[in-house]
This record gives sequence, structure tokens and C-alpha cells, in this order.
Amino acid sequence: MQVPPQQLLERLAPLERRYVELEHQVAAQASQGDSKTSQQIWKELSDLRELVMTFRTYRGVERDAEEAESIARAQVDQEMRELASEEALSLRQQQNALLRGLERLFRERHQVPERPILVEIRSGTGG
Repeated sequence: MQVPPQQLLERLAPLERRYVELEHQVAAQASQGDSKTSQQIWKELSDLRELVMTFRTYRGVERDAEEAESIARAQVDQEMRELASEEALSLRQQQNALLRGLERLFRERHQVPERPILVEIRSGTGG
């Protein structure tokens, strides 16, 4: 399942919002002590953690790259412009690596069934 980068990022934003919701629920559950609900919340939080953290890192690198590019455009000093351009290039490469990681994590998340699968094995009868 190949997802275009922009569509992937749009699909990750709701997952990040859900992650924040779950963090708030964990804080609220700390005082209530409902263990079954708490376990479900922690499981979902755990399932989303790696994907959301990678997504947040991606967005931070994207912001830094855009800032480095704008500094490169605004600089009059040739040496500073080259330095900012190199930094922007390095950040864009890091951003591309993070995007590939996000695609892999997203694909894994949508290939694994949400519920466990039960298989019943019975002994055969006969001779």
C-alpha cells in the first residue's frame, strides 16, 4: 500500500490528536483506578507511541529545514548562505529518511489485525 507523502501526513494528524487525548485520559485515570479501562488506554497509547514520536520529529525537522532555507535566501554573506544551504540540505535528507520510516510504521500498523486471532486445534477421531 503506497500512500503519497501528503496524504500520509494528513492521515497521521488524527493519530497524533488521539495520542494527546490518550495522554489526558491516562492522567485522569490515575485518580480513578479502573484497571481494565486503564489497560486499554495504555495499550493504545503504546501502539501509537513510535508512530507519533516519529511524526513529531519529522515535523520538527521540516520546520528547521524551512528556517535554514529562508536564512540561506536572506543572507548577504556568501559563506553564511552556503552554510545555511548545507544545513538545509542535511535536514531535507533527514526529513526524507523520517518520511520513509513513517511510511513503514504506517504500513505495519494497518497490516496487523487489531484483535488477536484465536485458532482452535482439535484432535482428530478415527483410526
